Amino acid sequence: FVETVAAELGYETRSIADGRGVEDAFHEFDPDVILVDVVLTGLEGIEVGKVLSELNERAKIVLISGHNISFINAGLAVASASEMENVSASEKPCSIAWLREVLG
Repeated sequence: FVETVAAELGYETRSIADGRGVEDAFHEFDPDVILVDVVLTGLEGIEVGKVLSELNERAKIVLISGHNISFINAGLAVASASEMENVSASEKPCSIAWLREVLG
């Protein structure tokens, strides 16, 4: 959903299903905004966020989850403790209006 809507809004997108491929994907594509599901195969979303924030400190990272809100809260706590900047979060499902705002 996110990738489709972002593309329809004119944004270039990339997606990966396994968190272990994040560094390779990042080197192929230098994003301004990164939406990361907190629950991923291979490497959890918050770990992906940490890797990405080290590779690109200017990118805005948005943690999303359709699971219990505690997953998002835990991700934000880890981000804060790791001194990650530009991190926010949202529950899924997300609206098109919210997505437009995040992508700015």
